Amino acid sequence: MTHDTHRERLLDTEDYAAIIENYDKIALFVDESLDQSFYDMTTSEIISALELDKNSVILDLGSCHGDQIADYVSLGAEVHAFEPNPIHVNAIKERFSNYQNLIFHDCAVGHTDCDEAHLYFKGSPDDDNGGASMLPFKISTDASEVSGRFNHDPGMTHKVAIVDLTRYIFELDKDIDILKIDVEGLEYLLMWRLLETGAVSRIKHIFFADHRQNFIAKFWFDTAVKTINEIKSHPDVMSKMHHRHA
Repeated sequence: MTHDTHRERLLDTEDYAAIIENYDKIALFVDESLDQSFYDMTTSEIISALELDKNSVILDLGSCHGDQIADYVSLGAEVHAFEPNPIHVNAIKERFSNYQNLIFHDCAVGHTDCDEAHLYFKGSPDDDNGGASMLPFKISTDASEVSGRFNHDPGMTHKVAIVDLTRYIFELDKDIDILKIDVEGLEYLLMWRLLETGAVSRIKHIFFADHRQNFIAKFWFDTAVKTINEIKSHPDVMSKMHHRHA
């Protein structure tokens, strides 16, 4: 594996031995087991490679400014996008206001429905950047940020709804050409739920982002490795997964 500064930082944590072991398992899975062929592709190159057209269905979790969905939307594909960050929500609504093929949800996705949850910013809510997470213990720059998140500091949080991803997929009742999961740390929990419910069978390709470098909590790594072991027991699911970071 390549040199990893975050892995070194984990050596200072209380449960470092168990965390490091699982950290390395995640790294091997993501970097060596997952397909990397789409990692550096532009959206237009993905459209060409997968022969997508106006009949294609895209589910984009964590749309940020909407840069990755722009070509899908212009293609005429049916795009379902989720983004809870209010700054990005406003930008997407304005940018794609003339497109009827974009079904946009200004909320988060999770393993269950929730009318009121907290989105935790990685800095000031006025910062125009990605990285906000539904997990208060996500580390972006330094651990001092976590205190404000756990205490629901209004300057670092925003109330949002959560939509159950698997319920949404079953109610959509369509085969999904691409599911992009870039949800700042909830990726493994969502993959577990997709496997548990069988909703993964409705998806042809999964573009998966990994955020192991933003966490130091032992239970997060335990959950990730548990999910990885389950994914490995489903070769058909492994063949659908592609490492891609937005």
